[in-house]
Amino acid sequence: MKWIRSFLMGFLMLLMASGAWAAGTIIVASDSDTSGTSNNVRIISYTVTFDASGGSPDAVALDSIVKSGGGLVPSLKGWWILEINTLYGATAPTVDTDLYLYRYIGTNRIDVFGASGADKIDNATDNTFNPATTSRPLLGTELLSISNNSVASATCTIVFTLYR
Repeated sequence: MKWIRSFLMGFLMLLMASGAWAAGTIIVASDSDTSGTSNNVRIISYTVTFDASGGSPDAVALDSIVKSGGGLVPSLKGWWILEINTLYGATAPTVDTDLYLYRYIGTNRIDVFGASGADKIDNATDNTFNPATTSRPLLGTELLSISNNSVASATCTIVFTLYR
């Protein structure tokens, strides 16, 4: 019985690891928080690496994105999104790659950016946009999702400017 459990755990770990490699990655490159000062601004930079076949990373909850050195950043719960910047990388993704931030309420999915992230990751132009829907602060459980890239091993940076 013990060997069956060990085998199943090993098999599941292998599946999870291979899925992570195949789908690309999103990591927190930097997190600058000025809370407690007069401006209460937080700037988080995410580095996105698309997989070798051009696929987009799997959607991931904001509060579960790992820092580049390991570990998690403090929760984004209670922060409001002011601005989003997308910066193309050395190997740029497909022109007009889409960026979404989804909040789930029951079975309903709400795009926190209000579709303003569509076509915002470019292959030759850095973009700045503001979310069209700013009616609620972040919960930290929102899913960051990227789609419509087909360039193998492309990279980009996404920068959130948040406030309280």
